[in-house]
Amino acid sequence: MSRIGESELILNPDGSVYHLKLTPGELAENIIVVGDPGRVANVSKNFDRIELMRQNREMLTHTGYIGNKRLTVLSTGMGTDNIDIVLNELDAAWHFRGPAGRRSGRFSRCFHSWHWARRHALLL
Repeated sequence: MSRIGESELILNPDGSVYHLKLTPGELAENIIVVGDPGRVANVSKNFDRIELMRQNREMLTHTGYIGNKRLTVLSTGMGTDNIDIVLNELDAAWHFRGPAGRRSGRFSRCFHSWHWARRHALLL
């Protein structure tokens, strides 16, 4: 994987991706992406516990657990432009290699979850 240029990926001073304000460790391996920020609470109300609640504009993120399974649910807000921003920043955060050189996971699982969420949007 080639390194993303600093001019192509803006990070906040804490190392989080710019719009989502998330660092790799704050994302679960399985991610559900929804459009409306109100749906995030509809999903996370089923969590046994929530370890992270973060919002920047219409991008709301909850990471928590159902049993021993860690999940992240986040909203894109409205429009295809926001979906593009969210998926690109998720990809960047997911593949980010920190000081220890560890990668947090694979984007394909997130992308699969996004397709799952889109098919089941009426249930969210």
